[in-house]
Amino acid sequence: MKYKVDFFIAGFSSSGSTAIAHYLSLHPEICFSIPKETHFFLPRTSNRIKNILTWRQYENCFSHTKDNQILGEASIYYVHFPESFNKILQHNKNAKFIILLRHPIENLISSYEQLVFTGNENASSFEEAWQLQEKRFQSNKFPPFCRDPIQLNYRKRVHLGQAVEDMLQIVPRDQVLFINFDEIRNNIETVYNKIQNFLGVSLFRLKEYPVINSRAKQRNVISKYTYLVLRRNRYFMSGVYKILRTLKKFDLDIPEVNRMFKSRNYAKVTIDEKLKDCIFDELKSDIKLLEKLSGISFSQRD
Repeated sequence: MKYKVDFFIAGFSSSGSTAIAHYLSLHPEICFSIPKETHFFLPRTSNRIKNILTWRQYENCFSHTKDNQILGEASIYYVHFPESFNKILQHNKNAKFIILLRHPIENLISSYEQLVFTGNENASSFEEAWQLQEKRFQSNKFPPFCRDPIQLNYRKRVHLGQAVEDMLQIVPRDQVLFINFDEIRNNIETVYNKIQNFLGVSLFRLKEYPVINSRAKQRNVISKYTYLVLRRNRYFMSGVYKILRTLKKFDLDIPEVNRMFKSRNYAKVTIDEKLKDCIFDELKSDIKLLEKLSGISFSQRD
C-alpha cells in the first residue's frame, strides 16, 4: 500500500465519531477515508461487518488525498477486537488512536437507537433487546438485516473498561487520546483543538460545528426498506463512495447520505429503572477500571 494511515478513531460507538470525523475531514492537512468506517483491520471472522476487504479497496478510500496530508479513518469496532491493533501497528507502528468515551448507560441507549435505525436490531424496546441476547446467540437466530451478531452483544459492548485495558496492552499509552463525549457536547472547539494538537497538525478553526448524525428514525416503511436494501449492496455503496471521493477531491460539499431517510421528531428511548439499576451494578467494577485507564470520571449514574 502506498499510503500509511496515521490515525484511527477506534471506538466507541454512539460517542461522537461521525461528528469528529466530519470536523477533521474539513482540516486542510487531513485526508479522512471515504467511507469513514472501513473496519479493514478487523479479524477475518468479522468480514460481515467490514466495508472494505482488500488492500486495493482500502487504498481507494484515500484516493482523494492531497500532498502533505495525514490520513485517518474511524472504525469504532476496532476497540472490541484487540487483534485489530496488532494489525494496525504492523501497518504503521507510529499510528495514533482516538478513543471517544461516553457513560456506559447512555452509550447503551444510543447504540440501541442507532442499531434500530440501521436495521441491525428489530426488538421493539431496549428491554427486549437486552433480554434476547443469550437466546439469540444460543439459537444463532438474528434479525434478517443484522450485518454481524457482535453488534447485538450489548453486554460485551458496554464493558468499555475491559476493552480499553485489552487495547492498552498492545498500544503505547502515548499514542492514545481519550475524549469524553460530554466535552464534545459542551465545548467542541476545545476538543477539536486538543485532537489537532495530538495529531500534530496546524490549528485550524472551523466557522461552525454543525450537529452531525443526531438521533433519528426512518421516515416511513418505504424509506426504511429502501435504506436497508441499498446499504447492504456493496456494489451500490462502492459507487456512492467513489462519487463522494470525487467531490472531496475538488473540495465540493459532501452530502450526508443518511439524511434523506431520517426523521428526528420522536421520543427518546428510555430504560426501565430496575433494569438500569441491574446494569449499573454489573458495570461498577468495569467503570472504575475505565476511569483509572482513561482519567475520565463516569462514577455518577446516568
